[in-house]
Amino acid sequence: MEKPKRFMIETFCALVFFVIKDHSTTISSIEIDKEYHGREEDILNTLKLFFEVESLDLPAISFVNIGKKSKAHQIAIEVYRKKLKPNKLLNFQELKAFIVKKQK
Repeated sequence: MEKPKRFMIETFCALVFFVIKDHSTTISSIEIDKEYHGREEDILNTLKLFFEVESLDLPAISFVNIGKKSKAHQIAIEVYRKKLKPNKLLNFQELKAFIVKKQK
């Protein structure tokens, strides 16, 4: 995979990982929006790697068209508009350290 695309996929997967890692034992499946069409296998493989390295079970993953009417989208918009506080803040250094650690 080309470096820019790998960076995009690894960043996306790291963010997904940080969102669900603390709940991985109670989540049996997650749905991921098909926003990276044709990259589903790369996303799945990267998530598998991230969860394996952290010795966590990866929930079942399905790729669906989520759309703007989903609860997840509504919450994201509310956080973006500062009408709702985020559950977690992740800075660039944390994200970069995580991705670099997984590449070793």
